[in-house]
Amino acid sequence: MKYLSVLLTLLVVFSCSANKKSNQLLAEGDSLAQSEMYNEAIKRYIIAIDLNENNYLAIHNKAYCLFKQNKIVEAINEYFKSLQIKNDFYLTYYNLGLCFEAINDKDKAIKHYQKSQLLNPKYANAFLMEGVLRGEKGDYIGELNCYENALKVKSDYAQAWFNKGCVEDDLGLYKDALNSYNKALQFDSEYPECLLNQGITHGNLNEKEKELHNYNQALNIDSTFAEGWLSRGIWYCENKNTSRGLMDIKKAYNLGLKESEYYINLYSNEH
Repeated sequence: MKYLSVLLTLLVVFSCSANKKSNQLLAEGDSLAQSEMYNEAIKRYIIAIDLNENNYLAIHNKAYCLFKQNKIVEAINEYFKSLQIKNDFYLTYYNLGLCFEAINDKDKAIKHYQKSQLLNPKYANAFLMEGVLRGEKGDYIGELNCYENALKVKSDYAQAWFNKGCVEDDLGLYKDALNSYNKALQFDSEYPECLLNQGITHGNLNEKEKELHNYNQALNIDSTFAEGWLSRGIWYCENKNTSRGLMDIKKAYNLGLKESEYYINLYSNEH
């Protein structure tokens, strides 16, 4: 019995040491992953898992690296492995949602985003991503509800306010859209896409000076924002300043926005 007791003690000590080393390698892998050194991170995670097969975070984070390398099927398999160890980790379901979205399986993606929401009702990203997919499926009311749920959890979530504004715009709820865009800008003032959309909405309301002001603001934030140059260029062309408008549209084209070519031809023929 004495020798058996010593053996059990040694096994416990070895197990504790292996677990400690596994967690050290997990931390090293995380640091490498944050630096986008995914192959090196995966190597650390593999050794961490060898030392402790129940280290679900190492398995989960290995899957994340595979996802970032666009190895989607491998990532899915690893995420499911981690769920066999810990089946109530909300981030695993969220990341599975991202994986299924990446292979265009929207229904499975929504299912996993919803599971993430059930496990952590305060995780706003899961509501946001479900909303995006509902919009892609043409369920605009469901999309809007998802963004509102995200904002109940995180009222300063600029992306959710912006997305909500986009849906309201599409539904012709222009005043509501402007309010949502204003909220987004309240929490992220350096948001050129939001300023662009706000400008377009002002245009839909025939508020032309406000429309132009928004385009100018967007371009002041990001001078390489091709969509901003195109929209401002169209504004000038539609408001009897074709020469200046064409300059802006050509700027958009030079920045890689190929649809600008259509407007260059359109307004050049009118000029």
